[in-house]
Amino acid sequence: MIIIGLCGGSGSGKGVVAELFASHGIPSVDADAVYRDLIYAGSPLLNRIKDAFGESVLLRDGSLDRKTLSSIVFSNKEKLMLLNKITHSAIIKEAEIRFSQYKKLGYSAIIFDAPQLFESGFNKKCDIIIAVTAPIDLRIERLIKRDNKSKASILERLDAQLPDEFLISNSDYILENKGDIKSLSDEIDKLVKIILK
Repeated sequence: MIIIGLCGGSGSGKGVVAELFASHGIPSVDADAVYRDLIYAGSPLLNRIKDAFGESVLLRDGSLDRKTLSSIVFSNKEKLMLLNKITHSAIIKEAEIRFSQYKKLGYSAIIFDAPQLFESGFNKKCDIIIAVTAPIDLRIERLIKRDNKSKASILERLDAQLPDEFLISNSDYILENKGDIKSLSDEIDKLVKIILK
């Protein structure tokens, strides 16, 4: 099975790209969704996060206080690296279980939608890497709408991510997502033919 690593900064539109690939019979495993599945109240992964960052990252019901954790890690690169060290291996282990399930179902290719594909080291296990880019102003606009956060907090998060220049120079294919779904879909049609050839 071909493993396609899908990377791109917040607001670039990786989710839309993954949906368009799914319409061609190439499903995806979303690293963020895997993470959310692994941090239920009392889970081993959430306990490791609590041990590293303290009780303040938990809500009263024992679930993760995402807002507090985000404010801790996105303002301190060392703490972000610590969070990544704790979470990446658990996410990859679960993602690989899901890949094998798709393989058993007969799929010939799968997308791994991973915002931190390179930081996790999983890029080395991918057969193909696709980077999704978008103009920074458009990304900020999308994130303000989606996450209902201030521009300052969004810029802080974007600053903690790898720049587009790095993703472009380390990927096999680049998809620019300016919001024109028709042209994006046409590009993906061409890519699918190349990948599945």
